[in-house]
Amino acid sequence: MLAQNFKTPADLKISDAEFGALVKVLGMLERGDLKTVEYGPPTGPFDFNMSCSGISSECGTVACIGGWVAVLMGRKGDDIARYVNDQESDGVLAPLYWPDEVGALDATAPQASVALRNYLTHGEPRWDEAMAS
Repeated sequence: MLAQNFKTPADLKISDAEFGALVKVLGMLERGDLKTVEYGPPTGPFDFNMSCSGISSECGTVACIGGWVAVLMGRKGDDIARYVNDQESDGVLAPLYWPDEVGALDATAPQASVALRNYLTHGEPRWDEAMAS
């Protein structure tokens, strides 16, 4: 396996906690731990939907990239969506969490993994490339 060539948290202008959580989410996406589901209540413990900030229940959690970052940073309940929504207008993670590209909010887990790897490697998610994969 090739060594990771990720930018540093300082390069990306994010916290160490966010960086660590993003790397963990990437692993979850690439291993298939996060399963793409339709928007709605969780159907399993680790569901993924780019248009859902985060919904948790006793059945599990469904969330987007940012929602899973929030979960891995220990946020719960409404604080998951609050973290993601705070990024929408002025957060440095807005291009990753709130893609402008047509159809990116419908990204599957594999497509999101491409965007997240692009972000960690290049500093931008390149959603157009991710959606073409």
